[in-house]
Amino acid sequence: KAGVDAFEGWEPIGNDTVKFTGIFNGNGNKITNLWINRTSTNYVGLFGYIENAQIKNLGVEAEEVKGYYYVGVIAGFVYEGAITNNYATGSVSATGNCVGGIVGYVSSNSTIKNSYAAGNVSGTGSSIGGIAGYIGESEIKNSYTTVDVSGTGSDIGGIAGYVYDAATIKNSYAAGDVSGINGVGGIAGTVYDSDVKNNAVVNPSVSGNSHTHRVVGRTNNLFHVSDNLALTSMMITPSSSDADLNGANATDTELKTKATYEGLGWSFTDVWIMPAGGGYPILQWQQP
Repeated sequence: KAGVDAFEGWEPIGNDTVKFTGIFNGNGNKITNLWINRTSTNYVGLFGYIENAQIKNLGVEAEEVKGYYYVGVIAGFVYEGAITNNYATGSVSATGNCVGGIVGYVSSNSTIKNSYAAGNVSGTGSSIGGIAGYIGESEIKNSYTTVDVSGTGSDIGGIAGYVYDAATIKNSYAAGDVSGINGVGGIAGTVYDSDVKNNAVVNPSVSGNSHTHRVVGRTNNLFHVSDNLALTSMMITPSSSDADLNGANATDTELKTKATYEGLGWSFTDVWIMPAGGGYPILQWQQP
């Protein structure tokens, strides 16, 4: 059990001084029972800090992951990295900023794609999301989350909390409850000069005190938020009629229909598949 402390659990691989810079290929395997209790530590996850690195084809099933700043199940901080064909499950929480179901903080031409997260994510700071807490100059695509996201601060989103500096979220969906205080959205809490397009918002409820909408809580440029669909029956508090930030209405039946996503430009050739028993799309690599 190298790297495991009886009181703090797993010691993350890499930090801001010694970063992980290699390629970790899980080859379709999974890591189970990950437990981290480091509430005064930054860069917390299976990997603490990765730079110019790849994490792929891996499942991480966590019991609990707790940290301070930059907290996620797979990685706390990603700089010029790629997270591909991964999944993460479990309970994630932080007492500082930037916490996500997969990664806490993503920056500098990084990508998260063909991945999903399940479980719950919570925090008392800002930038909290079902997949990533903060994403800057990077991309999340072809991914989904069923994570319930909650925060007592600002910038809370079903997929990402804060989306900044020419970042992109596209061809993805969120399906968990989202709640926060200020800047709360089914896909993203706050979007600044970044694109949120061609996504589906199937969250049962999104709630906040101010700047709360079905797709994006708030943005500095509405042009960057377009072509998103949102569940008509979603419970949204407070209610708002802003069409751009709320997305176009779609019924639950429509959001469980392949043609709906093809209309958004999603690929069912090599990325997505509709589950045989019905429901929202899943990734093709999830099939046995």
